[in-house]
Formats: sequence, C-alpha cells, structure tokens
Amino acid sequence: MASDPHSPHDDDRTSADPGDEPRHTLLSTAASGRPLPEVASLVSLLRRTDDAPSAGDEALRLAAVARPVDEVRQLVTLLGEPPHANGEAGTALRAAAMGRPIEDVAELVTIFSTRAPGEEAADTAAGGGGGPGAPGRTAEAATPRTEREGRTRDAGAPTDPAARPLIGGGGARTGQASLRSVLRWPAAVALLAVGAIHLPTDIAGLRAGDVAAGVSLAIAALCLLLAVLLAVQDTVVTWVTSAAAAIGTIALHSLAAGLGPVHLLRDSLGRSFAGSTTTVLVCAALAAALAGSALLRRQKSPVTVTDA
Repeated sequence: MASDPHSPHDDDRTSADPGDEPRHTLLSTAASGRPLPEVASLVSLLRRTDDAPSAGDEALRLAAVARPVDEVRQLVTLLGEPPHANGEAGTALRAAAMGRPIEDVAELVTIFSTRAPGEEAADTAAGGGGGPGAPGRTAEAATPRTEREGRTRDAGAPTDPAARPLIGGGGARTGQASLRSVLRWPAAVALLAVGAIHLPTDIAGLRAGDVAAGVSLAIAALCLLLAVLLAVQDTVVTWVTSAAAAIGTIALHSLAAGLGPVHLLRDSLGRSFAGSTTTVLVCAALAAALAGSALLRRQKSPVTVTDA
C-alpha cells in the first residue's frame, strides 16, 4: 500500500537546517534500501553515539514508514532481540502508527495479534507488559503463528537429501542397505556351485590335518554362506566379500596348480567328474565379475531406500 503523502517527517525536513539535508539523505537511503539486519544495527550504533543520538530514532522512523508492512514486522522482531535496546521496537511501532495509512496500521495490528494460545501469559510472566515493544517481548512472540509452525516443521527434517543416511531393511546404514540387484541371483548360483564342488568327501583326511582338505572345506563353507546372503539381502558388504572370496578361490587354485602335487579337489565332490577345476574357475570368475558390476552400478545410481 502507498504511504500517506503527508508525513510528520515532511514538516521536520521543511523546518530543518539545510545543512541537515545530506544526513537525512544518507539515513533515508540506508533505512529504505539496506537489508533489515543492517538497518537494525545502524539504529543501535547511532543511538549509542553521543554526537547524534537522535539520528538513530530518525533512521528508525524512516524505515518504519518507507518499508512494506511485512518488513516492518520483521524489523520490530529484530529490534526485540539482544543486543538492541528495549525501546527501539516501540519507537518503530509508534513511527509506523503515526506515519502510515490506517489500512497499514490495521494490518500490523492483525499481524501482531495472531499469537498462539498461552503466549500472552508467558509474556506477562516474563515482564513483557503485553506490548510488542515491551522489554520482555521476545522475537518468537512477535512472529506470526503460521510462520512459527512452518519453521518448526522445517527444523524437524534435514533440508539436504544427501545429508540423510540411506536406510533399508529395518534401519540399516548405507553399507548395510540392500542393493536389490538382479545380478544377485546368477552370482549366488555361481558361488553355490563353487561351494558345492569343494564339499569334502573324505572326513578322515580332515581329521588327519590334510591341508588341501582343510582349504577345500573353508572355500566350501564361505562360498555357500555368501550364496545364501546374496539371495536373502545383497548388501554392499556381502557383494565385496563375495568378490574377494571368488578372487581368492581363483588365486588358491592357481597357487595349488603351481605347486604340482597339491590338488584342492582331491578329497571333495569335484573329484567325481572331469573338468571340475575348470568349472570352479569359471564360476568363481563369473561371481567376481557380477559382484564388480553390481558395485559399479551402485556408484552410478543412488541406492533405492526401502523401509521393508
């Protein structure tokens, strides 16, 4: 709304010393164009200056008359917070009441009257006296109820999606979130084949402490366990462990082949058919490749967050 064309400040400027015109221009420009926090700081600084204590009041009156109604409300809120003096908010309200149209004054009254139940009693207990510019009046009480409620809702949730932890499978953290990759099924089958081929058939060899039989049993147990974990919930940890187990199996068979007499499948199910070592190496390589592919896809696209 447009301000009243005739303001008490016009008479002051007319009767004032022409030498005060530069000061008035500076104050008027700062009060109408500067950000509200800077205007509030300027008012407090000028009021603490012994040379021109009235300049702060003049800047405050100019801002209260020239600014939109909503900015006047924000300015009053700022002036009600430390380290501003208690009377600064009241000065702004009096200037707005005297220098603005009646419609603006009515709108300001409506804004400051929109208060949550019980705030009047809280102000009285704090020594607020009931007025928006009283010493005990807080900035929160001067804020409209709808804005306070919106601020409370916004404070309850992070604004940046990247700051929220990815959860899934009952609130697990990012490293334990299930990727739900379709690759987990062929990878689980490949690990299942590797583990089954390494299952021992000679218990006597295990009891005698045969190294090859012990290594074969360890590979079988690890690969079968990882196959089940991939099928149930393919977390990042499970994928990484599966890739490591597959690569480790390939490395152990290569090392055993180089040693000559050591044969890891000598006392396992793999001895029952030809080409068992080749089958193990192919399945292990397939499981490692699928694990690497699943992890790369996770890095390129965000993990789907589920609450199931």
